[in-house]
Amino acid sequence: MGDMSTYLTFLLRLAESVEDRGFTVSIFMLEYSYAPEHPFPAQLEQMIAAYRYVTEEEGVSPGKIALAGDSAGGNLLLSFLTCLHSPLLPSWPKFSEPFLGLFLMSPWLGFSHSGSSFEANADLDCLRKSSLDTWASCFRAGSSLDPATIRAYTDFEGEDENRPSMATILTKRIAITAGGDELMVSSITSFADCAKKAGIEVSLDIAPGMVHDWQMIQSRNDEAGYLQILRSDSAKPHLDGAVEFGRLIVECMQAG
Repeated sequence: MGDMSTYLTFLLRLAESVEDRGFTVSIFMLEYSYAPEHPFPAQLEQMIAAYRYVTEEEGVSPGKIALAGDSAGGNLLLSFLTCLHSPLLPSWPKFSEPFLGLFLMSPWLGFSHSGSSFEANADLDCLRKSSLDTWASCFRAGSSLDPATIRAYTDFEGEDENRPSMATILTKRIAITAGGDELMVSSITSFADCAKKAGIEVSLDIAPGMVHDWQMIQSRNDEAGYLQILRSDSAKPHLDGAVEFGRLIVECMQAG
C-alpha cells in the first residue's frame, strides 16, 4: 500500500471485521516510495526489507501472514512473490514456506492497458487510461533493469517465460475483488483465469456498478460517520467493503 494516512480507517474496520469473527489480527503496512523519484525496483527493495523485519526481527512465520494490497500495491505483492522464487539480487531472501493467502483489491496487473474494459469502461471509472500510461512510464523510467526483466516482475495478466510459473509463485488461495465499471476488470479477470489454470484456488468478486478501488473510496467517504460511531460505541454499519474484505481473510484462515 502507499500513503498510510489514506488507509488507516479502512484497516481499522478490516481488523474489527476479522476480530468480530473470533480471530486476533495484527496489521503491518508498508508505506513504499513512489516513482519517478524512486523507479522500480525501489518499491520491491522496500518490500523485501519489510518482509525481513516481520519474519526475522518480529519472528512471524510466513504461514501466519496474509498478504493484502490494492491497485499498485497488488502488483507489488505479485512482484514480491516472484522475487522470492527468483531473487533479483543474490543477497535477497528466497522462498521458505507458503503464506496464509493473497488478497487483492483492484490489482494493477500490467502496463499494456489493452484489455477490453479499458475501452468499454472508459467513461465509467474514476481512472483514465492516459493517467495509467503516464504512471507506468514513470514507474519504469530510470530503472536499472532491462525491459524484459521489468515485464517479468510487473506484468501478471498471463505467464511469462522469464519468470517462474503462476503455480510456483502464487499462494494456494487467492481472493480478488474488483469493480464492474473499472478499467482494469478485464485484466483482473484474465489474471484470475490464468491462476485457476495453474491450479490456484481463486475467489473473484466483481461488484456491479463499482469503480477502481471502490472499498478505499468508500472508506474515505464514510470516515467521519464511522469515527462518530466509534465514539458512541454503537453498531458499525459503515465501510461494508472493509468488512467483506475481512470476511475473505477469515474464510482463508478457516480453510487452512
